Amino acid sequence: MIEARFWTARLRPLLVNECRAAGMRCHFERVENAVAVGTPDVDYCVAGVHGKMELKYAPRHPVRSSTPVLGRGNGLRRSQIIWAARRLSAGGRVFVAIGDPEGTWLIDLAHHPLPVWPEIELWTASRLGESAAWHSFQLIGPTLPQAITRAAVPWVGARARQDALQAPIAAR
Repeated sequence: MIEARFWTARLRPLLVNECRAAGMRCHFERVENAVAVGTPDVDYCVAGVHGKMELKYAPRHPVRSSTPVLGRGNGLRRSQIIWAARRLSAGGRVFVAIGDPEGTWLIDLAHHPLPVWPEIELWTASRLGESAAWHSFQLIGPTLPQAITRAAVPWVGARARQDALQAPIAAR
């Protein structure tokens, strides 16, 4: 399963079904954008709350608990990090949805400082679960729609945000 299939076969149906069950109006759009590099894969609006979601998918679940879910080279690209930092600095919402054959994790980038973002590709399933705003293994906690519509929090990466905003245009 690639990211597009992860979206159409698992994540989008889950989001739409949970929103409908909660009586929340929703609109999700997968965006393929070759013009604006770094733009996340999904644009959403749920109950009047707008945000963006980057999709990452690993074709196999790690055999060892110490093995990263995504693996080196499969995390956020520099252009995606710059885009997300700029959006968060403007008060927006940006999530990374990570999936593998056994689970799905939703990481709210506003809750993690920018220097941590490139390391997400090296996070184990356990670390993803501890850091996620929502994951498919949780028995209690927010529903998926609740996780993506929570009140925006000030981004914890305020100082690093300035570095991203001042990045040279060629690096974007």
